[in-house]
Amino acid sequence: MKKMFLSAILAICVSCLFVGGCSFVSNDSAQSDDKGNEYVKAERIAAGQIDYLFTEYEGFLYEAPSVIKDGEEYIISYTTNKTAGNEDRVIAVRKGTFTDGVFSFGEETVAVEPSEDGWDKYNLDNSDIVKGNFTYGGENYSYLMVYQANGIPAEKRMQIGAALSKDAITWVKVGNSPLLSYDHEALGDTAGLCYPSVVNLNGNANLLLFYSRATALGTETRFVEINVADFASLETSGEIAIPSEGLPLDGNEWGITVNADFAFDFENSMIYLVKDGFPYATNNAKKATKIEFVKIALSDLYAQHAAWTKVVSVLDGLDLGGYTRIYSAEFVTDGYSRINGNTLGFLFTSGVAAADIKDETYKFKNGMHYYEIPSSIRED
Repeated sequence: MKKMFLSAILAICVSCLFVGGCSFVSNDSAQSDDKGNEYVKAERIAAGQIDYLFTEYEGFLYEAPSVIKDGEEYIISYTTNKTAGNEDRVIAVRKGTFTDGVFSFGEETVAVEPSEDGWDKYNLDNSDIVKGNFTYGGENYSYLMVYQANGIPAEKRMQIGAALSKDAITWVKVGNSPLLSYDHEALGDTAGLCYPSVVNLNGNANLLLFYSRATALGTETRFVEINVADFASLETSGEIAIPSEGLPLDGNEWGITVNADFAFDFENSMIYLVKDGFPYATNNAKKATKIEFVKIALSDLYAQHAAWTKVVSVLDGLDLGGYTRIYSAEFVTDGYSRINGNTLGFLFTSGVAAADIKDETYKFKNGMHYYEIPSSIRED
């Protein structure tokens, strides 16, 4: 899952061990999942002002959110586990509303599951949704989801797949092959392609598909231009690495972009980036504790000498009742991944680290939150 995967993808070494806890209010009513596993329903209560996006249950993970506004309705996709206490990950969706700064979502529906014996048999994670006009198998669809997965149990050789939907509830995978593939024999038996983020440039089918690319030579974020008007005649450009100049350093000697999300300020032709932030050191990589925001003109995105403009160098210290790990931030956008650059609302995941090597309980003690950046801390 994403919280463990970050340490494998980083080409640099990052450190900081987190400890923390959370409070639960149990209703003491034992329930069973669809496999007969008994668990106790428990509502997780945040100690600070930033509540959880929706009710949590002990034994289930909720992370890596993606949210778009479609008319007056909001659609969220996220990674969770299908049965309590098991790592049988799926991508789920819900629909809801947003009133007075609070989301209210309906029932969960499983959107995408691992294949029984295919390229996406394992490690399904990190979905992102965009609206547009797409054709596949002679059928027209209004929503595209990209996600990462692989065909081996280990968290490496990741590739990026696609699924389509007419109503954002029922999804159809595109073919039996990934949308973007990773050649591990040529590039190294490493993490591969992961953390996809998609932006619709023209409101139709011309997309920018961003992703982290981890090879034996290093890790960086790249993107391709892709036209998916008809998957029978898919058009994809070559890979372009995003610039690194201007990225927040936060006291470190160099910047790195991992697990980033992108949004398009259409009116000003600016691309916004939100990414995990790390404390850098020389020992093993741990987990992100902060979030960083930058922006760049769309025309400059293709130029390696161009520099990002800082929006918020460091956003940390969020009061989450002991859940000090902060990662997987994602902009709240319209259906086409567009935003008004004056108001930046986003979702993120919080969690705790393992107490020791035998501790497995932390895997199901995370949740998702909504937050808006105060104008007072913006640097642009």
